[in-house]
Amino acid sequence: MGKDLIIVVLATDEKYNEAIYSTAKRLVAAIDGLPDPDGPSFKDNKRESNYKSREETEEKRGQFSLVVGGLLVIAFVVPMAQYYAYVSKK
Repeated sequence: MGKDLIIVVLATDEKYNEAIYSTAKRLVAAIDGLPDPDGPSFKDNKRESNYKSREETEEKRGQFSLVVGGLLVIAFVVPMAQYYAYVSKK
């Protein structure tokens, strides 16, 4: 296993400090002529996507459109009503 592969294997597990430490340890062993210590074993961890599927998104689109539309209406109507209330007092 190459020295650069150690960083890749440990980086996929988000063990960055361990990747640097083990790389440095292997480099020192190579420079001193010592036998190469074994690197980390590669585990094929497949991460699942946390994005919603197209079908899930399409199911909720109407609800989200209603909420966004309602917020836009409120954002325009409330300031106009406040202005009308302020102006009508005079």
